[in-house]
Amino acid sequence: MPSETTGWQPDAAATIVSDLFQRLRTVQADAFQVQVEAAQHATARALEAAGSLLRAKDPADLLAAQSALTLALAEFAAAPARASLDALPRMQECCLAALRPPT
Repeated sequence: MPSETTGWQPDAAATIVSDLFQRLRTVQADAFQVQVEAAQHATARALEAAGSLLRAKDPADLLAAQSALTLALAEFAAAPARASLDALPRMQECCLAALRPPT
């Protein structure tokens, strides 16, 4: 049998794969939570900036409010990419941990 000659055991492999997928799901869930929190923060900033834009009485206030709104929208757009980039090293570590021989 191949499992006896090579030392590979199907049950052990299934356990390793299951553990890997569980870790990856955790990393993905954490990244999603970070993304949601960043989007909520950016939305709050955009609403605040929109309110400032509506209350602006002089050109300097109008320009500041437009800049704040643009920055908040850019932050909102960048949230998914930032969350993914932050999660990549953790995902890599999960995969590398699965490849390490058991101790």
